[in-house]
Amino acid sequence: MEYFQTSWRSGSAYNRGLLPEEFFYKQIYEAIEKNVENKTLPFFNSNKQIPIELSTGKIINDHNLVALEQIAAKNGYKSNNWIYGSELERLSKEGIKLNLKKGSEPVLCLQKLNNPIHVNNQELYISEAGTKSNYQFLYNIDSLDERSVKALEKHINTSKKIDNEYTQGNFTNFVKNQKALKKAPPLPQGLKRIKDKVISTCQTLNMNIAPLVDAQAKHVCYEVTGNRLTHQPSVEAKQNCYNACLQIIENTRANKTEPWKVGETITKALDAGTWYARSYTSKDFSIGYNKQKEEQAQKESLLKSKLYSGIER
Repeated sequence: MEYFQTSWRSGSAYNRGLLPEEFFYKQIYEAIEKNVENKTLPFFNSNKQIPIELSTGKIINDHNLVALEQIAAKNGYKSNNWIYGSELERLSKEGIKLNLKKGSEPVLCLQKLNNPIHVNNQELYISEAGTKSNYQFLYNIDSLDERSVKALEKHINTSKKIDNEYTQGNFTNFVKNQKALKKAPPLPQGLKRIKDKVISTCQTLNMNIAPLVDAQAKHVCYEVTGNRLTHQPSVEAKQNCYNACLQIIENTRANKTEPWKVGETITKALDAGTWYARSYTSKDFSIGYNKQKEEQAQKESLLKSKLYSGIER
């Protein structure tokens, strides 16, 4: 029977002497390093589907999205369908023969308990399924052989329906939000916080990481609207992104910085890009935007009233 990584096991040789969060961010850094070398950064690939966990049918977001897509690109996986290692183990014990391809790599995912990006029950919390623990391994469907994928065909077909419904709703929201933005120029508070976060991250790394964030935002916006938007990054944008990554890698090596620490910083910046994209496809964007405009108008009206009152006196 095939062996599958399921939950984080303290003391396991697989951990390489790292704590779970250190392992999580190091795997991302190492994937980015390899993707830069092979020119396979996922921002510019043709994958049209959002990451979905098959046993729950739920969408994967936050830092886990960064981990899954970077490691999928590193290994040449074309699918964005993922499944808990514990679920594969369960199916295997029930008599369904499942086999991994040679060199298959599971991805450690973690629970972000305080991450407000989970706005509805469509989105996956890592501990809600699988072994119910906060640190679990997921496998990409492309890491399984053809016969194993066939056994999961029902789940895969369901994921296509989920993706279509989710992305259609996002596209509708995106169109509405673009119209709202044209009516008033001030940047919504949520997007301003994201911009400030990116600037802060750039200062932490002492370099310009903005090209990565921009690439991530456009990639996610394209992905969560299901290929309904035009997304053709320029040669210059691609080169700027690769140059920024190369600079980060060179600095990490020169300064002998722990790779997981750099991986964490990059992931937080890329997560800001994800947030930026999802703000534009949120159904609450217009509500929050209009509320902000109304509050601003009230403040200006009050200020004018006070100024006028002062002149009269």
